[in-house]
Amino acid sequence: MKLIEYKINKYGKKPFFGVILHEGRQWLSLKYNITDYELDGICFVNKHFLKDLKEIDRGSMKSKIIPLKYVDYDKDIELINKLNIENYQGFFKSLKTLGQLIEIGLHKNETFFVGVISDVLEKSFIINSIDPDANDEGKRRIAYSKVRYIKINTEYVKSLSLYINWKGKGF
Repeated sequence: MKLIEYKINKYGKKPFFGVILHEGRQWLSLKYNITDYELDGICFVNKHFLKDLKEIDRGSMKSKIIPLKYVDYDKDIELINKLNIENYQGFFKSLKTLGQLIEIGLHKNETFFVGVISDVLEKSFIINSIDPDANDEGKRRIAYSKVRYIKINTEYVKSLSLYINWKGKGF
């Protein structure tokens, strides 16, 4: 397992961390290390906006603890292998096939949307967006070129999915 530190263009000076799962031509997929030793979901970072990527010192506590905690590595690799992360359109079609909530980070760290991909076009995709209270916000068209990251299977989106299913709305 390779634990890395990286930054995303226009997302401040604070680095992000994760365990690399796969690197495609346009996307870097990793198990997201939200803070300290906590792992949360899979993050796909648009390589166009990736900067200051470096491996974490293998002697650090983080490098020793994360592999011990990361028991779902093989399961995550299996999921990644089902997705086409070589190009934008293929990637978003793969995510659409999953049919689950995703988090989409755009041009600023504070700007993200949660929703389900409903359509994949040549240069953009459409999501059925929801607000933080899981209310329908309608459809949003997002250009591939604007996406900084996509997160799946995070505690946040899992919680919203549970709530939506509990309310009986479904996707």
